[in-house]
Amino acid sequence: MAVAPNVKKVFLLIRGRRGKTAQVRFERDVLTTELFENLMKQYPNLKEKFVVCDGDISKPKLGLSAENTAALEAETSIILHCAATTRFTEPLKQAVELNTLGAQRIMELAKRCPKLLSYIHVSTAYVNCIRGPTQEIREKIYPIPFNPFDMVEKIQAMSQEQADLDTDKIIAPWPNTYTFTKAMTEHILLTERGNLPLAIVRPSIVGCGWVDPVPGWVDSAIGASGLILANGVGALRAMRGASWHVADIIPVDIVSSGILCSAWRTYVQYKEAAAATADQTGAVVDKKGNKLDASRRPPLPVYHYTSSVKNPVTWGWIRDITSGFFTRHPPKKRVGKPGTMFVPNPIAHAAANAAFHFAPAALLDAQRVATGKKARMLKATYILHKAIKTIGFFPNNQWFYANDNVDLLLDEMSEEDKKLFRIDVRELNWELYLIVYSEGLRKYLLKEGPMSDDDIGPRLRLRISGDDIGTGIGPGP
Repeated sequence: MAVAPNVKKVFLLIRGRRGKTAQVRFERDVLTTELFENLMKQYPNLKEKFVVCDGDISKPKLGLSAENTAALEAETSIILHCAATTRFTEPLKQAVELNTLGAQRIMELAKRCPKLLSYIHVSTAYVNCIRGPTQEIREKIYPIPFNPFDMVEKIQAMSQEQADLDTDKIIAPWPNTYTFTKAMTEHILLTERGNLPLAIVRPSIVGCGWVDPVPGWVDSAIGASGLILANGVGALRAMRGASWHVADIIPVDIVSSGILCSAWRTYVQYKEAAAATADQTGAVVDKKGNKLDASRRPPLPVYHYTSSVKNPVTWGWIRDITSGFFTRHPPKKRVGKPGTMFVPNPIAHAAANAAFHFAPAALLDAQRVATGKKARMLKATYILHKAIKTIGFFPNNQWFYANDNVDLLLDEMSEEDKKLFRIDVRELNWELYLIVYSEGLRKYLLKEGPMSDDDIGPRLRLRISGDDIGTGIGPGP
């Protein structure tokens, strides 16, 4: 909205929750955040452009009222489908309901929108985490070893108890229900897309804000944010993984800008495909000479918004930079010194986990009980262990994602648009970004307030607030 204030209307499908209506959630939980603060000051009437639709992607017809459904079908020209459960431990039946069937329900709506120009489905780069580290993963949909429609039907027919019991066997070799259902969804959309102007956006591990609208902004401790924070407060001493592995992190504003830019290019691609003509051999080609099938639609576009190939950074580098920040600026809630040890070997990691996490927690609990206090450290350690275990698969492996379609997109963008929509990860300076990330975690998650220039240093503050945060190549793996 900041770069395209002339957009007529934005429909938002939001689920009412915990006694709050969708409208109340949007006004209290979204519009009041720092992300929208400057935008609302610049465009006071911006709120009028948002139409909040109370709905739920897990319900038939998206849980929408007849009035909202009619408005969406009549007026929608662009669909950006980002809704999903990203919990790695989501029960299988619920993950299928939200991520797979929810995506099908959005597609059913899309097919009833005659003005539709572009449709983006947000997936994840880790749908292909089952592929080895020796090959570069392309921007395409790879085969999977089962029929996704049969699999959905099978899981729907299972009881909750049976599905929970058989989850690990069903989703193997995927590490969690999130990546499994996202992979399955891509194949279903590919089969059912018809002539919809569809494209898939695959981000990797989404990190804090980089440049716009708020550097360092973060609102959740999932993924890399949880790891950096646990290390920063000194709670995480040993982590399963290899410090030399590439950590494919991508700033959230690159992803959001990438979604918008991909939507534009998708519209152009499908428009050119619709105007395709037959060449001398009778094959249908667009104006660039790309061959199309008889339906005059391009191959399903996929975009990787990732950093592993264009600007790689390792888990060890991330640990060292963020540990340095939290050592110089210790948080009030610290429980130890930063400095997580990455341990690739599972047996060695189990030993380190016992020695550096559970044994000290048990000792502290014994001391607490002896002084008449309630034991709580072991319970907290179990919670941390469970949370870290769910993401341990990723530091213990690495993947390299090609960005050919993103490169083509950049080639087609004007210089002005490249400044407005910063999607080139090669511009990211990892050292400065990780300092901003650490400060963001301190401010937004630990609630310790912004740091002063005296705390962080005026020279570094100038670099962070200026163009330096977006220049310079980070370290290699």
